[in-house]
Amino acid sequence: MIIKATGSNAVTLALERNNLSSWKWMNSGGSLALYNNWTTSSTATEYFPVITYYHSTGNITINKGDLTLKNNPTSDMHAATKAYVDSILAANNAMTFKGTIDSTNGSDAADSTNRKTLPATHNAGDTYRVITADTYAGKYCEVGTLIICVKDGTAAADADWTSVETNEDGAVIGTTPTSSTDNAIVRWNGTSGRII
Repeated sequence: MIIKATGSNAVTLALERNNLSSWKWMNSGGSLALYNNWTTSSTATEYFPVITYYHSTGNITINKGDLTLKNNPTSDMHAATKAYVDSILAANNAMTFKGTIDSTNGSDAADSTNRKTLPATHNAGDTYRVITADTYAGKYCEVGTLIICVKDGTAAADADWTSVETNEDGAVIGTTPTSSTDNAIVRWNGTSGRII
């Protein structure tokens, strides 16, 4: 179906099928609507607005069904398909915020936006924000840490993730950084000068 607005009250309609009698134009409230009629009983016919063209603004509203585009955009003002946008994001490994991660109250249900653990199936760019401090992807993460997927995968793998801390001031890194013993002497772990 093709609709072309040629003026405030003129609309050109082309249908891909021959059953033209099932489509009607009706004026209502300052708009021109294309209706598809259907029979609810042996005596009554009702009309459902499929596409509406508004005289005052020139806008066209699709009231039922989906708008499917034949090709990807080739000009700045062309509409873009979902597939086209998804391909651009995937090609650039764009960061996609997937939700939060909470080892205490999170859920690993498929539709959860507050997970308990990182998902086994993941794509580069998937990003989660820590709301409960714990060890994720093999690293201890404070509240506010962003955990970012750097490699596509279909199985849990700590190496597929990296973390970005947001509270580096005075950060102490160690094998058990969640607690300490008062007045205890601190010892270095390794020779990096960064881990105790």
